[in-house]
Amino acid sequence: LVDRSLSALDAILTATPYLAGSRPSLADAALWGFLDAGLLWEPKPKVHVQARYPRVVAFHARLRALADAGGQPLGRWDSLETVAARLAPLLATDAMGFEPFQQANRAAMADGTKQLVIDGADCPARGFTEKNRQALGQAMRALPEADRARLDAVAGDWPLVHAYLA
Repeated sequence: LVDRSLSALDAILTATPYLAGSRPSLADAALWGFLDAGLLWEPKPKVHVQARYPRVVAFHARLRALADAGGQPLGRWDSLETVAARLAPLLATDAMGFEPFQQANRAAMADGTKQLVIDGADCPARGFTEKNRQALGQAMRALPEADRARLDAVAGDWPLVHAYLA
């Protein structure tokens, strides 16, 4: 599951330096956090990712350099429709398996559970992740009606979008 997701992400990053075009977006920051706190933090997954997904590693390094420099690069975001088409292989099937994690993490935070099990693997419940899910969901629900309609049109039944709106 993770390799399928990383492979899709690595392929996406052949066409563009960031998910939404030539400058980073909130989606890039969210993905960077996932990579930084998990796959590129823990030694064993880090070695695996570094050996197989060079564009993912370079993406992470670009965002780290921007954060360290405190700056925002010049560039533009592509249209929502272009970004949606680019990210469809990653998001349409929840290739990263993030939606089940979001649901389980949300439940764990609600009942005070410290650990959760996803696909048979134990992992810690993450309060910061839940806080971000809530904030992003709130922002998505607050979009002007026309923008929300565009998001709904391009996202359709993407599981990850629904996880943020739950």
